[in-house]
Amino acid sequence: MGVLSRFMSCPRRDHLIAGKSVLRYLPGHTHLGWLYGDNEALQQYVDANWAGDTDGRRSKTGFVLTLIGGPILWKSKRQSRVARSTAEAECVASAMATKEALWSWKMLSALGVDGGDALMGKDI
Repeated sequence: MGVLSRFMSCPRRDHLIAGKSVLRYLPGHTHLGWLYGDNEALQQYVDANWAGDTDGRRSKTGFVLTLIGGPILWKSKRQSRVARSTAEAECVASAMATKEALWSWKMLSALGVDGGDALMGKDI
């Protein structure tokens, strides 16, 4: 979906075929979903793939923030600059994810939701 969405302003026939393929996938997988649990702290998972975009050689960042075992925030994005190494791509991904996690922690704390303190390394 991420690659397909890049061509929304100027779609071609092959994009339409790929979009129909995605739509055919969805009805057969309605049984899949997320299972939320209890009392699990806020957690974040981050990854990057170095030079994964074959057109521009830019890396991709992906992260998910979970609370009580299920996702509450996720993002997948091409990095704005070309990384020279895997380590650089991972650092850029970590910085992006940390920025989002801090914002989420502040929002959850303002709403009085437990779990934000666990992300910051504090006891709940």
